[in-house]
Amino acid sequence: MFTVRGVWDDNIFLSHTNKTSDYYFAIEPQLTLGFGDIQGRSRSYLRLDYMPSGLLYVNHSDEDAFNQMIHLEGGYSTGRLRLSLSQDVILLQSANLNSFIDTTGLWANLDASAPTRIARVLF
Repeated sequence: MFTVRGVWDDNIFLSHTNKTSDYYFAIEPQLTLGFGDIQGRSRSYLRLDYMPSGLLYVNHSDEDAFNQMIHLEGGYSTGRLRLSLSQDVILLQSANLNSFIDTTGLWANLDASAPTRIARVLF
């Protein structure tokens, strides 16, 4: 899957006093590799998802960012036993996650008051 979108943001620094607007492009490919039942996940499988996200600003190119999410998931199933494992690694250079993980904004990094550079490992 590959998504390219343009966004007008009237407050790119998430500031109450010094609002700065800009237009940016988000380039968001997704690569999935796996074997087994990676769609239904009811039988044994191993799946790796890589989702980079590039944010390119028109007037504030010093705020350009490259975010990455790596998701590893696997499951083993027999008639009576089911084992599963998943691991997420998120490498962020910006506070914008609106469509990086989902398009609902539920994962938006609302606690950041400015662009931030962090690495997060989720279990």
